[in-house]
This record gives sequence, structure tokens and C-alpha cells, in this order.
Amino acid sequence: MEKYPIDLADADTAASPSMDKAVLLIQQILLLYKENGPRFMENLTNFYLFSPSISDNTAKDAAKGATAVQAFKIFDNAADSVLKEFAIRQGFDLSQSTKYQRRMEDGYFRIFGPIIVSYMVWLDREDEGEALKNLGNIFRSTMIGAAGYMVFDSNIIDDRHHNPSEIMLSLLLIQEHDRLLQQSFEFNSADYELLNRFKQLYLAAEIKEKRSRFIESPYTKEHPEDCGYKAVHGYLPFALLLQKRGKQDQIEDWMRLFYECGAALQIMDDLIDLEEDIKNGHYSYPTLGFDKELSRRLPDELAALIKSDMKHMCQLQYECKRLIGSSRDRCIVLKADLMLYFVDMLEARLDAFFFDAMS
Repeated sequence: MEKYPIDLADADTAASPSMDKAVLLIQQILLLYKENGPRFMENLTNFYLFSPSISDNTAKDAAKGATAVQAFKIFDNAADSVLKEFAIRQGFDLSQSTKYQRRMEDGYFRIFGPIIVSYMVWLDREDEGEALKNLGNIFRSTMIGAAGYMVFDSNIIDDRHHNPSEIMLSLLLIQEHDRLLQQSFEFNSADYELLNRFKQLYLAAEIKEKRSRFIESPYTKEHPEDCGYKAVHGYLPFALLLQKRGKQDQIEDWMRLFYECGAALQIMDDLIDLEEDIKNGHYSYPTLGFDKELSRRLPDELAALIKSDMKHMCQLQYECKRLIGSSRDRCIVLKADLMLYFVDMLEARLDAFFFDAMS
């Protein structure tokens, strides 16, 4: 009998802290993947974050999807717990951070659940036993890194409401991300060099963006994939594993795949934050074509104008679909079936977002 994500909800009954539940969930997913094969991963990702409003699935499918989302809430709770506990040790109460609370509410960290799952399956395939012993550290590293770079970016882009203590916390989070990742693998000089390279790529993208504030968009219509550069820190674990397995020659091809996936996700995120970004002088990809309006309209008026322009929104959706299609093609060439499931899930999320945005 075929097993579905419904079995994973049992992890929520474990009498253990949030982090232990998350590790148990990952271990269960690994076991179920071995029993059911790729079909299991397809089912798991197919229903995760899928909007019922555009779904024509049967009631049975909807139930499976609801259970998958319920199971992944374990990751949400674990991420919240890990981040708040680390912040408290630094003397900071994250529950007082409006930026952090908003991101938790809009599901910013939820996208990392399937990424972690895919990464764990990949570690198992590559027989990275030592890393698999450190599931908890890899989970912590992923969530702490995501929070650190998010808090850092959110504060340096807003001159009026930036919080110096949050900036310091973001740097500590990034440092902790690096430390946990190093603990999960046996780092050598080449690994440290790779880590530094990715940090330089991230900072280069940030500098380009910040230099353009209140002047122009740092992006061009012809190259939406450039929007994926800001998430380069999140691609490091995958590049690290490729390097560990002697596949350094594939890193650049994988990076192009990540840039395209990341760009589609970033464009959606930019539409969500459109008014706030315009207010802070960050003219993201969705503002392209509205250059003359930037100085003529108030942020809320311009954001409303952009979102109400159906031709423009359709073009943004088209670009996102094109990026997804290209990244899917790269998955096939690289034989990256695990990432293919993630691409499918991301496409479902984008479809749901644009359906709601243009309804």
C-alpha cells in the first residue's frame, strides 16, 4: 500500500521539545523515502503549500495535502524555538522584533522545510554518514542562517527604523550559521575558501542593491535571474556537498539553477514587500517600467498601481514561469531529481500567489 505524508503527523505526538520533533520528522521522512522511493517525495512536495483555491484535487488529495502542511508545521515550531533560544542567549527577545514576527507570519521560513528534507535525502544518497549524524545542526544552521541574512538585509535597507541591536544579532546569527555548518562537516582549506567565496558573492549583490537606493532598480528586465543572487548564502550547503563528493565542476551549473529558482521566489517576495521596499528606496524587479512614477507617487499609491496593472503582473508571472521552466530543464540535465520536486513545489506556490494577487 502506498504511503503518503499522512504518516508523518505521528511526529507531532512525540513527547519532546520542538527541535527533537523536527529531527524525528526528518528521520521518518528518510525512512519513508527509502521504502517508497521518488514517488513519496513527489507526493510530499506536491501538496505542501498548495492553494486549495486553484486545486481540482479530490477530497482525498486535499486531505493528504492538509496533513503534509500540518506535519511541516513541526519545522515552523522548531525554527521559531531555535531562533528565539539563540537570541535570548545573546540578550535579545526576538518576539519584540516586528521584522521577525512578520516573516514568521508570512511563511518566510516555511520554504526551507522541503529544502532541508531534499538535502537530507541527498546526504543519504551520497553516503555522508557523518553529516547525517548532525541532522539537528544542519537544521539549526539553515534556519539561523536564513534569519541572520534576513534580519541583516531588513535593517540595512531601512535607515529610519533600523535597529542597531538587531544588526548585531544578525551578525551573530550568521557567525553561528557558519560554526554549525563547519561542525556538521569536516572542513578543510578548500571548504573555507568556498565559504568565503559565497559570502563575497552575497555582499557584492547587497552592495549593488544598496548603491542603487532612491536612484534606480539594480535589475534589468532582460536578466530577472539576477534577483536570485541575494539568496546565494542559502546555496552554500549544496555547493559544499558537491565539493565534498569531488563534483566541483558541477557547482557553476547548479548555481545557475539556484539563481533561477531563487529569482522566481525573490520576485514573489518583492511583490509582497512592494510598498515597504519603495518607501525605503529599494526599487525591486517589479518596479521596472514604472521609473517615471517613482518620484511622482507616494509608496502606497505606486505599489497599488503596479499590482493593479494586469499586463505588468502577467508579465511578471510569465518571467517567473520562464525561470521555473529553465530551472526544471537544468534539473533534468544535472539529473537532480530531488531539486525537481522542489521546483514543482515552488511553481505551485507561485501559481497560488499570482492567482490570489490577480483575482
